[in-house]
Amino acid sequence: MAKKSEKKILITGGTGFLGKHLVQQFLDAGQKNLRVMASSVPSWMTDSGVEPFSGSVTNADHVAKATKDCEAIYHWREKFRLITMAHGK
Repeated sequence: MAKKSEKKILITGGTGFLGKHLVQQFLDAGQKNLRVMASSVPSWMTDSGVEPFSGSVTNADHVAKATKDCEAIYHWREKFRLITMAHGK
């Protein structure tokens, strides 16, 4: 039976604010098999031992490949839009 640290975990949006913190928490806890799906791969990700996966959650083929052999998925990808409001005009 696989130990907890041997299970592969996928994190989408792992390069964003929340995702980076989640990745760090897993690394600090000794998790070895982390795959992070992101549109671009920063250098800190490859230096940390994380398995990067360049792709988009809006592409079904990318999602199918990224989730292969994963025991858990943390979906942290979120697109925020800046809304500008004019007051008093």
